[in-house]
Amino acid sequence: MPISLTSQKELSAHGKIGGNGNATDNKKCNVAKKKSVSIKKKSQPSWIKIEQEYISDVSRKPITLERMANKYDIKFQTLANYSMENAWSEKRKNYKKTMNEKAMEKAIDKLSDREARTT
Repeated sequence: MPISLTSQKELSAHGKIGGNGNATDNKKCNVAKKKSVSIKKKSQPSWIKIEQEYISDVSRKPITLERMANKYDIKFQTLANYSMENAWSEKRKNYKKTMNEKAMEKAIDKLSDREARTT
């Protein structure tokens, strides 16, 4: 039974038939070649990294949970629930307060040093 040209090309490409179009008896031709296919799983977000980014952003216009959800390709509700369970808003307020206190201490130290040098 003759093989169509399309089938012949497909079989030839997979090593199932020889160059002259005849099926070969070679066992290697009948064994399917295994290809290693790696399926990339969607990696889990690094919640620690995301939390640190959210908490430490104390700029005038800090990043919102909505923008973070888009940035990390996470459902907004998932991120919102996680942030509430772990008190991110409270942690951000405390972080901002601590940073402001440190900035004030540093400014006071500079003023004290300047005052001490002039007297």
